[in-house]
Amino acid sequence: MTSEPPDNRYRRRFLVEFTPAESDLADRMGSVHGSKRRAIVNGLQLLDSGEVDALRAQVAALEKERDTAKASATKASEGLATAKERAAGAKEAAGDLRAERAAHAKTRSDLAQTQQEIASVRQALANAQAELQRYAAALPTMAYCPDCQKYVPRSEWAEQAAEGGVVHVYHSKHDYRPKGSITKYPSVLFWRGGAGR
Repeated sequence: MTSEPPDNRYRRRFLVEFTPAESDLADRMGSVHGSKRRAIVNGLQLLDSGEVDALRAQVAALEKERDTAKASATKASEGLATAKERAAGAKEAAGDLRAERAAHAKTRSDLAQTQQEIASVRQALANAQAELQRYAAALPTMAYCPDCQKYVPRSEWAEQAAEGGVVHVYHSKHDYRPKGSITKYPSVLFWRGGAGR
């Protein structure tokens, strides 16, 4: 970091107390920057420049994008570093971001495949409904009643369970008679269900 030449005409002293750890830090940074004074001034100038806040804002934005990608694809977490590792360098953070975008693209691809499967299921359901309507259209709507000597509509049918899972459908106008007699016909119009004979 560059700075203007010092003004030797003005000097002001500051009394600052350091903990042992802070004192050790001041010694080490003084060695790196040439003096403890230069290290402290450089640090203050860096804080004043706003670069630290900008870097923190950049790291916060990258962390938010990473969390969004993790929510859409759990596999993206395998390539992520911790937030502290991402802040260590812009190059590493950019690499992590590329990996997350690739995982997000994989999630979009999986979603497209799932949507295709849903479309296939919907088509199969539509086919099944059409088949059901075809069967419903094939059901009888009228049945011949021997007693009345005419066809009667479905609204006049009644049902009675019989043996073997068979259901006898009879004309509700008459009593249920599975068998006829000398004077009366059976009232059963037809059977439904059962294994058949």
